[in-house]
Amino acid sequence: MSGMTYNICILGNTGKNIKSAYSWFVKTIHEGLKLNGHNVYGFDYKSHSIDEIKDFLFSRNPNILFTHLTMHKHHDKFEMMELFDTLRNLYDTKVIHTMQDARSEPRYDGDISHAFDLALVAQKRNIEKFQNCWNIPVYYWPYSSLTYDKMGKYRKELDFGMPVFPGNPNSHPDRSDFIRKLKNIMNIKVIQTQSAEDIRGKTLDFSASTDCVLGLCTGYDKKIWGYNEVRFWQFLGAGAIMVARDYDCNKYIFPEGLYFGFDSYNDPSVVKEYWQKINNMSEEKKNKMRENAFNFIQKYHSSKVRMSQTIELIEGKRNKLDIFL
Repeated sequence: MSGMTYNICILGNTGKNIKSAYSWFVKTIHEGLKLNGHNVYGFDYKSHSIDEIKDFLFSRNPNILFTHLTMHKHHDKFEMMELFDTLRNLYDTKVIHTMQDARSEPRYDGDISHAFDLALVAQKRNIEKFQNCWNIPVYYWPYSSLTYDKMGKYRKELDFGMPVFPGNPNSHPDRSDFIRKLKNIMNIKVIQTQSAEDIRGKTLDFSASTDCVLGLCTGYDKKIWGYNEVRFWQFLGAGAIMVARDYDCNKYIFPEGLYFGFDSYNDPSVVKEYWQKINNMSEEKKNKMRENAFNFIQKYHSSKVRMSQTIELIEGKRNKLDIFL
């Protein structure tokens, strides 16, 4: 099967056009598969009926199907699994279950081996538990970065002169409280997810323009070993200087000095101290830090690399992805 070009479907939060999907999960796997030469087709899971999904999948006869949101509430999961079972039997499709959120318990804890060939999850801690529940192989599969040939360009309108948190400041209590305490001691800018200011489509130039991107985890996800939020991949992969709350696994994934990390939400002054340190760095040192982050992530954790290894995993040519140092 080596070197084959596959017809691959992505069923999930693709929106109307997968090429302009907002979901980082969808953007990276779509891009990575395309860069590896595969034919990739997306179909939005939430906005279509099961019959429409069935018609789409049967019209494509995919070699591989990546599923996203199957165990969410949008459709009856048992009907969906029956559809996947039929697809596997008719076309020998490899159906892949994905779970990218930090969970200790799966949304469904029953046997899914009739519907899925394997599962990809963004953590290490509960892999054995999930395998026992689902009765299929489960592999560690964290986020990746979009693939870039070179770093972005400085744009004055994307240089905010203060630390920037891109995301939802109100969605998780621990993070919300930390942002509130941080605002009491220093100026920071919050760019609300999917607002008019949203910079997701400008990630490359934003990372080259602002001197501090804040990576602030939800709080509870820090306890899930192996999990790592999307901002590390999104922004380090674009060459950003980051101040971020660490995950316990990070020292096994990222070289020392790739970003400024801190452990606890108890004391927001650590961010202020890092911001002062960044301001005291020469432009040469800042640029070197950006280059180190960009080069490392692009070499080992770009969408192209991640999905090349993922296809090899599905083909049975490897038994794990190369994530750790």
